Amino acid sequence: KMSFGTGHHATTFQMLRHQGQLDHQGKRVLDVGSGTGILAIMAHLLGASKVEAFDIDDWCVENGNENFDLNGLTTRMGLGTIRDVQPQGEFDIVLANINKNILLDEMALYADLVKKDGFLLLSGFYTQDIEDLTDHAKPLGLTLIAQQSKDNWAALILQKKA
Repeated sequence: KMSFGTGHHATTFQMLRHQGQLDHQGKRVLDVGSGTGILAIMAHLLGASKVEAFDIDDWCVENGNENFDLNGLTTRMGLGTIRDVQPQGEFDIVLANINKNILLDEMALYADLVKKDGFLLLSGFYTQDIEDLTDHAKPLGLTLIAQQSKDNWAALILQKKA
């Protein structure tokens, strides 16, 4: 089964590449808008000790949970927005591959969930939107440490410094 997020789309591809640059071993990871669950599965495969994920689409949650089972994850994907799910505690890595408007709307929530020196990985927007996102991230204590683009789609790694 497939929904958005098989690893072929430029945003998913870039998020997976960014994940490969970060140490996930023993880390707590949150995947916001998980789709098929591919980023959560990658976090698990990279050694994350705890992976949480959710999506707003019933079908994605059902499909994602099947993919979790196939890949040995014991976690279950939740249903709802970040405001509905209200993840608890701090995370070493927060992943959000959604779209520019949702990322801008929810970025303060992501920043609150990222622990100090933790990472926020963002994608789902165009290269011309990078400045809007980084400008929004700075006052939240998030510093750009890496970016990439593919087919006019961009992805960022931000680190929480404050």
